[in-house]
Amino acid sequence: MPNFAAVDVGTNAIRMQISRLEDGSRPASVLFRREPIRLGRGVFESGGLDSREFDSAIRVLTEFAETIREHDVAAVRAVATSAVREAENGDFFCYRAQKLSGLALSPISGSEELRLVQVAVERTWPDCPSPLLLLDLGGGTLEMAVVSRGQIHGCTSLPLGGVRMARQFGADRALSDGTLEVLHRFVAVELEHAWERIGDARVEAVAAVGGIMTILRDMQAVGERPGEAPIAVTAGQLEELVAGMAGLDAAGRAEKFGLGLDRADIALPAGVVVSEVLRHVGKDKLYAPEVSLREGILFELADEYFGVREVADTEESIVDAARRLGERYRYDHEHGERVAELAAVLFDQLRPVHRMPDRMRGVLRAAAVLHDMGSHVDRASHHRHGAWLVRNSEMPGVSDADKTLIALIIRYHRKRSPSDGDPIMKNLSIELRDRVRRMTAIHRIADCLDREHRGRVENVHCRLEREGVVICGESDAPCEEEKAAFPDRSAMFVEVFKRPIRLELRVK
Repeated sequence: MPNFAAVDVGTNAIRMQISRLEDGSRPASVLFRREPIRLGRGVFESGGLDSREFDSAIRVLTEFAETIREHDVAAVRAVATSAVREAENGDFFCYRAQKLSGLALSPISGSEELRLVQVAVERTWPDCPSPLLLLDLGGGTLEMAVVSRGQIHGCTSLPLGGVRMARQFGADRALSDGTLEVLHRFVAVELEHAWERIGDARVEAVAAVGGIMTILRDMQAVGERPGEAPIAVTAGQLEELVAGMAGLDAAGRAEKFGLGLDRADIALPAGVVVSEVLRHVGKDKLYAPEVSLREGILFELADEYFGVREVADTEESIVDAARRLGERYRYDHEHGERVAELAAVLFDQLRPVHRMPDRMRGVLRAAAVLHDMGSHVDRASHHRHGAWLVRNSEMPGVSDADKTLIALIIRYHRKRSPSDGDPIMKNLSIELRDRVRRMTAIHRIADCLDREHRGRVENVHCRLEREGVVICGESDAPCEEEKAAFPDRSAMFVEVFKRPIRLELRVK
């Protein structure tokens, strides 16, 4: 069985997990290390990573990289969360980390964190209640989403992480009743605004992962295990725990509850946050799945290695997220859906030509749905604006990597071909750059087949001939615009696939 490795550069600590996985199994831990490097200390005060923490983190990552090499892992992924994501020198930190350790460290968005956590929770708790309010409470942020059977129905990121709150409210000291009440009210107001962004979805249960749940387990505050569900803590237990911590400073909490000093100061604000979440949604129990985003990373690495990714579920999740984003910008729904349908037909029937994995079908469909979305900003440059909107918008359930591919297909769906000199393209692997070109070439043809935005071309199918490819279809009109545009719109296909292509449309 191969080993896989996940590295999580968090706000309060840096963690490495090496696990062994078989096809579809739960990760069996080979090695876990946690180093209490608090990168968030400087970020939340000055906006940048503190120089001492910066150097310590690079040293730790270099050690982790050497350990990973010693364990001969099949695949590794290293991610950074809110502290590095928000830091002014976060990009430089990632550059230095890769230069000195060899680890390709990438900051991930809040929605990507939630997506990975959702993967871990649903794979290890297959009968979890649905819809489920999923919380990922770290040192910098609270990531929150309503999830159901592989779908993320709404998500948001709030500045309610343990380290951030500890610095803001002086939670390393004992808190008076008045200060504790202010802390509760502050969190309650943030949650009220957050729920407006998530939507008015009714949830069946609440589950939380992240540092706070590790702390609660260390404090033995969670111990109930209802049936096959994860261990859980009640709202009453949380309130008692918060009250017990409030009268103690960090050293007192560490001594009483057996916590490290790097966790004792953040335990109190984190407890307040999850307690207020339960109060807000009217639930009396908080489930604590013993997973993190690292397990989500490991599951996906193993899926890719063994070739068992659940393609159909992933595809619909990506396309649904694209539709929700398009609705925010008044996209051309009918044209987008029609081009997506045509792109899917071309993808399926041209498999012997393009030879891309099945999961790219969802990326292509999502790009087709959104390709004209930028017209909401400016029709003449809608390709550039559409790509910018995709890259800078939350798309719950869509990985950052897939968002980048979608944005690039939109960016190049008109005139210019994808260029390795593009700042985004040059950061992709050679394989992914090739996929961008192949999907863009297919998308241009799909878009051309609905050039008039009237949905006239029907019964599209591809005929593979020795000389090249023939796109066949029927219509109730001559479709002169589609025919006139086809040579230009298919030129990239000829360039990429080295095959001639022609269009045959028959009027019914």
